[in-house]
Amino acid sequence: MVEDVLNNRLHEAELLKEILLRHKNSRIVILDDIDYDGTMGMFIAKLSIEAIAPLATVDVIHNNKHGLANDPQLIDRLMKYDLIIVVDSSTNETKYLEGYKDVVIIDHHEMEDCCSVPDNVLLINCKHIKGYESISAGMLVYLLFRQITNDLNVEVEDHFITACATLYSDIV
Repeated sequence: MVEDVLNNRLHEAELLKEILLRHKNSRIVILDDIDYDGTMGMFIAKLSIEAIAPLATVDVIHNNKHGLANDPQLIDRLMKYDLIIVVDSSTNETKYLEGYKDVVIIDHHEMEDCCSVPDNVLLINCKHIKGYESISAGMLVYLLFRQITNDLNVEVEDHFITACATLYSDIV
């Protein structure tokens, strides 16, 4: 079963890979939720992006207010980046990210009916991926970046155990 999950191809990884390759020389920020799932997802994403795009600048902002709606100044801080990657947050806050250059949200929270996704946002939510509905954001990050780094033949330290720990650190 684990091998099937690890070897399954995710279409969302292809979309993310295209965005990352477009931004290989850009200023990228990873915004994480400040719990174990979000922080470890950010850690895996950051290491992977630095290996995929060594000329990119990759910054991290910890969202200790658990959401964009709770921190309007945070939105202003994001303006200087070419690519914003949000881990473990913001499925229901895409309206705050409309108009930015490129935004990727990797999340596992339920999407409310009232929310729509702007054209500049790629929302990758495991609740919408058949067979992956119950995984954590950290595990989803791991699976996406594992596929991308394998496809690009880029070496990066494997953090499968870290990703597994995120499954138990957050109520999914």
